[in-house]
Amino acid sequence: MKGEFGMKAVIDMHRHLVLTQDLPIQKMLDDMTQNNVERAVLLALPDHPRWKLMHIGGTADVLQACSASNGRSIPAIYVDPREGATRLSKVLGNFYQSGGRCLKMIPAVGYYPDDPALNEVWALINELGFIVILHTGVIGHRDVIPREVHLDIRLNSKYCQPIYLDALARIYPDISFVAAHLGAPWMAEAIRLAQMHRNIYLDCSGNILEELAQFDGLVCRRNYRQGIYAKIVFGTEGGQYRKSIEDYQKVFGKSSLGQHQEAIFYDNARGLLERYGLMSAK
Repeated sequence: MKGEFGMKAVIDMHRHLVLTQDLPIQKMLDDMTQNNVERAVLLALPDHPRWKLMHIGGTADVLQACSASNGRSIPAIYVDPREGATRLSKVLGNFYQSGGRCLKMIPAVGYYPDDPALNEVWALINELGFIVILHTGVIGHRDVIPREVHLDIRLNSKYCQPIYLDALARIYPDISFVAAHLGAPWMAEAIRLAQMHRNIYLDCSGNILEELAQFDGLVCRRNYRQGIYAKIVFGTEGGQYRKSIEDYQKVFGKSSLGQHQEAIFYDNARGLLERYGLMSAK
């Protein structure tokens, strides 16, 4: 049965907790209900002034919000793999035992995802079995962030090129990698990786609507192993669902994506989350 926006439902695979907008959590849930959003994966960001000044929640905030959401929001805790397997084994083990299956990473803080020094961490994540949503593409810049904060964290988009997921997808088959923002401006690279690897997905969150309009020119029409339209999931970053969904539908309608809206807005994410036991009825 078709609902709001001509689709049976929507799943947001890339949502941040905006503390000044979404709390108490019922505000976010009401926005979801009004716009037929069935689930939202809440991605925690680092507990660092760069994100605190943007009022975006960290892991503790996300876990608390999700615990009060009656299962409609799914937590993705923030992980920096440079912390090492010894420390992270307890953190990830406890999260896994609590039912957590999603992790958030931001390589722009200073590491290449395929650095061999991180092998033990990836092996741990693979052994447990997680969905890992990584920032790919150019990371945003905010003029409101003071210079001393930029100097402290030193974000650099060079670490966020999608190609650094290639080796990881081959070595760690029990991890599902979600390359956020379609890797823009490296979208052709991200699309080709998702077509090649069964465990690489792309989310279309972020300010990439102009790039999405070029989608058809970037897709390789060869008979690749994975159909690209089954590998893209919807995300908003900041909710505001009515405008976000309407804007994406307009852009999708200008390309072949328009023929696969039900899959992108709902079916692909549902299938991925179901494989990790995250779509039980609530």
